[in-house]
Amino acid sequence: MLFPAGALVVTIAAAAVTLTMSGWFSVNRITHFPGLFPSTSGSPTPSESVQLASLAPGIVYDDSCSDTDGTNFFQRGAVTAYAGTRMSVRTDTCIVGSIRKLIEYSCNGNVIQQQEYTCLAGCSNGACKKIGTVYVVDTIDTEASPNGEIAYHGTLDLSDYKPGAFVDQILQPAFRNTFTDSFGGHPKISWLLLSEEGYCQSTQADCHAVHTAMAPYLGRLAAIGDKVGWHYHGVDWTANEDGSMQWNQLLTFNGTKVFTGETEKAQAERIFASSIIQKRTYPTTFRSGWVWENNDYSNWLDDVIPFDFSNIAPLSTINPGDCTIKCMSIGNRYDWSQAPRDWSEYHPKATNYQQPGTLKRWEFRSAMEWSDLDAAFKRAAAGKDTLVTIYTHNYNLLETQNYILERVMGTASGNPKVPYKFVTAQEGAQIITDTSLDTVAPQVTVVKTAASPIVGDSTNVLTDMFDSAVALNTVTVMSNEPLFTFPYGALRAEGKYLRLRPTSTAPVISPGTYTWTYDVSAYITPDQHNIFVAGGTDKAGNSFVADAVAL
Repeated sequence: MLFPAGALVVTIAAAAVTLTMSGWFSVNRITHFPGLFPSTSGSPTPSESVQLASLAPGIVYDDSCSDTDGTNFFQRGAVTAYAGTRMSVRTDTCIVGSIRKLIEYSCNGNVIQQQEYTCLAGCSNGACKKIGTVYVVDTIDTEASPNGEIAYHGTLDLSDYKPGAFVDQILQPAFRNTFTDSFGGHPKISWLLLSEEGYCQSTQADCHAVHTAMAPYLGRLAAIGDKVGWHYHGVDWTANEDGSMQWNQLLTFNGTKVFTGETEKAQAERIFASSIIQKRTYPTTFRSGWVWENNDYSNWLDDVIPFDFSNIAPLSTINPGDCTIKCMSIGNRYDWSQAPRDWSEYHPKATNYQQPGTLKRWEFRSAMEWSDLDAAFKRAAAGKDTLVTIYTHNYNLLETQNYILERVMGTASGNPKVPYKFVTAQEGAQIITDTSLDTVAPQVTVVKTAASPIVGDSTNVLTDMFDSAVALNTVTVMSNEPLFTFPYGALRAEGKYLRLRPTSTAPVISPGTYTWTYDVSAYITPDQHNIFVAGGTDKAGNSFVADAVAL
């Protein structure tokens, strides 16, 4: 423990010795104080050990200090130190509240010292685990079936979602129970549901037509542990290289206008806002359409999604030398040639989404090369928990899922000492980022004025906290814990959907409360259907969608 600047006086038992601590320090020298360890048995009681550790974790003894394991993080050891006949013992221990942090005690001469260490494979019984676990994430980019080109007002083919079709088949116990991991578990699917402007303009007129088609299955998904995430295509209605018109991949996210007159950024924000309001969901796992990202898009995602599975290193179709005939049309262009391919997770760099940096979200690798799958098991064998993501589309049929999972199990059988576990994308991300012990979503309250109560809630005493003259044109979002980023303000105004950012992205912090304020004055109109809905997530991917506020 380190003590803050300022004078702190500690008197130790009957020795009447005063230690004056000025500034920061962590080591004291103590020599032969008969009352230092007031234990008649010659050993301190547990409470005395805790007290001693909290007052002075680094202690010099005149006689001796010995350690059973040195600084071997993979072995639980104990440090024993003597001052005369008095003994103090410290045992290596895993930190309560974390699955990966270890407190390692050792001797530095006659000094008991401690250090915190992050166990790559996890901490158990006072030591780091030597063999890691491969966590297998099976993701499906869930879309309409691409039967021919989708016209401007095309009819989406959603036959995969009919009873007896692909979705129904893959949810059957007979399919799941065919594959069993080292822990007796069965595959879990992370369904990344596509939304895009082409769906908005379809004859279904539903930006989230796939989510709508999946609605009858959501209860079954939840019952077997599956999760739903987000897949997004940024598209524009433009000409192909042969002059024909279709929905084509956007390759910018810098304010360039699309056919609707809005920017590509506004398009994404509108579609995401409508999913929050219409579907009452805030996804925390994501893969970009065509696995395309650039720095502008990456920086925008950093204020939306905590767990990104778009990295398919080292593949690239941006550079002509890496491109195949398939990617010469306007679509399916991406570049992950510089990104990590060793299955390590990373925070992207603001100026290069493919490189580790200081952004908030986590980037994870997805791959289908079987040599890379074997490399993941070899990485775990070296003591590193490893997250492996495999991916397909719903229209690749059940046979493809069978084939992929058979390859996973075949690779596992070739690495019999390495355990593997089927998890969802969110579960895997939480394990790797050491946030899996946080399972509670933030408690969020949204208030305006007493005259405009929360939809479906006739009373809200918190509105009395705000001056009505100020609150008339503002909405305040309050969370009981820090969030991954500021809440996503989703608006429905005059029948249109859009995103509203807070007046300050940094929260106002008071004891137990984090607060953001949104100026809604421009959206208070005679239309009684205008609403504001806040959505968001904490760092562990525990998401929320708050009650709607009528404007």
